[in-house]
Amino acid sequence: MQTKFLKSSLVISGLIVMLSACGYQLRQQAVLDVGLKAIVWQAEIDADRFYPVLKRALANYQAELSNKPADVLLTLHALDVADSVLGKVRSLRATAIWSVTNAWGETIVYRHISTAVASESNVESDSALNLLQIQLFENLADSFVVQLSRITPDQLELSPESPK
Repeated sequence: MQTKFLKSSLVISGLIVMLSACGYQLRQQAVLDVGLKAIVWQAEIDADRFYPVLKRALANYQAELSNKPADVLLTLHALDVADSVLGKVRSLRATAIWSVTNAWGETIVYRHISTAVASESNVESDSALNLLQIQLFENLADSFVVQLSRITPDQLELSPESPK
């Protein structure tokens, strides 16, 4: 019985390591258009915990997120974090609604994205929950970067007079 448990624990641990490695490999794969190197941040909700995480993620791609004037405006319309516990597993899910507006005032992207993290360990302490929330926000920031990398130069130049 113990060997079966040990084997399944090893298999699960191996899968977790492989998935973590895949996530690590996928990071730094996005390429942001030069027009996205300076992005103005605007939040319609309280996003004080998410802002520094997204700012750091964008800095990894030589993009600056700030309140300074720039040609691209990223607006966070909603951010919801749900916490659930099922047995010994605690999971957090973040859902964000956001948009990107170009220099012409055209909304070129309007997205709804979600991500989740789970932990089988005891996440009862504030510090353990905080670490899980940081991981959640890092995953969400990575999703933002991937979505931003899909913006084309044509979208950034789209003006009200441009044919759509």
